[in-house]
Amino acid sequence: MRPCDVCKNKEAGLRCREVGLWPDPVSHKKTFDVEKNTIQPVLVTLYAPKNTNTGNYEGTLVITPANANEVSLKFTARVF
Repeated sequence: MRPCDVCKNKEAGLRCREVGLWPDPVSHKKTFDVEKNTIQPVLVTLYAPKNTNTGNYEGTLVITPANANEVSLKFTARVF
């Protein structure tokens, strides 16, 4: 799990058609702080072995903050 930082696009181009703030999921931070009562988007990458059968798989993502209660989020991932 990595935080999605924000980058400011100063001019329109091929990658961004508009000027403004855009999510930047390419962060290499291993830990990060989130201010109280704010939202921090994150990027979660899942890998499946090559021999995994196609289908839906359910799991739980557990977030363990250093100074708050643990949060569990259920998810479904589809392998094609």
